Amino acid sequence: MSSTNKTRIPQNTLYLLTSQVAEKFVSLLFVSLVARHLKTAGYGELAFIFSSTYLLTIFMDFGINTILVREIARSREKAKEFLFNAFILKIYLAFFVLILLFSFTKLTPFSPHIIIPFYIIGIAVIITSMAEIFRSSYFIAVENALMKGLLTISHRVTELIFTFLSILFGGGLLRISTAIFLASLLNFFFSFCLARKDFHSQKSHLSLITQRKILLSSLPVGIGIVFLGIYNRIDTVMLSFMKGNVAVGIYNAAYRIMEVLVFIPASLSGALLPVLSRFFKSSPKKFRSTFIFYLKWGIIIAFPIAVIIGFFPQIFVRIIFGKAFFSSTKALIILIWTFPLITLNYILRTFFIASDRERMNLYFFLTGAILNTGLNFLLIPRWSYKGASTATLLTEVWGTIFLLFVISLSREKHNLRETLEKPLIAAMGMACAIHYGMRINNLFAFLAGCFSYFMLLLVQETFTREELKAVKNLVVLRGKNL
Repeated sequence: MSSTNKTRIPQNTLYLLTSQVAEKFVSLLFVSLVARHLKTAGYGELAFIFSSTYLLTIFMDFGINTILVREIARSREKAKEFLFNAFILKIYLAFFVLILLFSFTKLTPFSPHIIIPFYIIGIAVIITSMAEIFRSSYFIAVENALMKGLLTISHRVTELIFTFLSILFGGGLLRISTAIFLASLLNFFFSFCLARKDFHSQKSHLSLITQRKILLSSLPVGIGIVFLGIYNRIDTVMLSFMKGNVAVGIYNAAYRIMEVLVFIPASLSGALLPVLSRFFKSSPKKFRSTFIFYLKWGIIIAFPIAVIIGFFPQIFVRIIFGKAFFSSTKALIILIWTFPLITLNYILRTFFIASDRERMNLYFFLTGAILNTGLNFLLIPRWSYKGASTATLLTEVWGTIFLLFVISLSREKHNLRETLEKPLIAAMGMACAIHYGMRINNLFAFLAGCFSYFMLLLVQETFTREELKAVKNLVVLRGKNL
């Protein structure tokens, strides 16, 4: 791996992680503010709106954003042409999504007082999807993770400020949804203007050939994203229809805590995709080593987070949502164990996209969507939000088994067992230390668990000299930038 890549890859990852930490922190403030204001049932209504609009607006992406990253990373001189034609494609898709939003309110038992907020948030999601072409696809493809992070953070901060002002003046669901819409509109304007400054000198034209290329390439990823949306959000929609908005509020409070953590694998994958895409064509050896490096560090980060939250769920729920959501701890105890699996699956799916094997992700999402829908149908009537949590966990278990099995069939040998085994052993040791440490007090248990985890990683010689050197170079580089 060249010296430029040694610094660029971890630097972009650090930028993405830092921006995602800031964004998720602001998002938690937003969720905490809204949940405490609307209470359990009101927050359940908002969660239902978010989930149902998400399910209907996933057609706005349809894999286009992901394919843009790959294509622009490989041919930056054609960035404007790809972006322009992708934008036109999304305009076509926006009209289709608007028809879906209208049809959904007419064909389902919709509460009259949430119809207008539903439309407003649906349009806001469409606008955000348009902005993603510029703030995510373009800036990630040119490996300018800093700009992508700044735009994402500014969106969340604006959303939080507008929502706070709407609540301050006695706003309910309607005013909160309007605040979300205005923040999305403002972010689209800034994302477009900043991206346009980068490629204004390039020429672009309406090209059916380019649109066809983008659409056909994104089709396997897009269909996969549709199925991903189903098994990510169908639980909330089914829970609302079967058990009501109180159960939705309790479940989504726990789900939001787990979902916030997804910024870690999302950041790793975001920084990894353009680099892996280039290495797949130019250097198979660098492709393999970079993939293993990110897979290892993703799991090393994910395991201790899951163990800590799994042993102390009530602390996180009480701090973020308050006493009214105490029942959410029961859901969180189950949901948090999906986080290491989600981290692993994110990076494995990035591997398939970068190596032009998007179809594997399609099969992953298809089987996952079917399994999750069936499990929710069986478990929610009996166990409510705990049943939905269990369905989510079992779906991620299946997804991990499927992806690992497919990679094991490939000709390339990646030593995945060795990569995953050492962090898993360290996590088990950490869990034992916390379990017995809690007999003294929680603080001691936490410190003992963290110490045990890192010591077990070191004893097993989990880190190579090259990996430690890369981390050292990153720290030095960041020190110079500061």
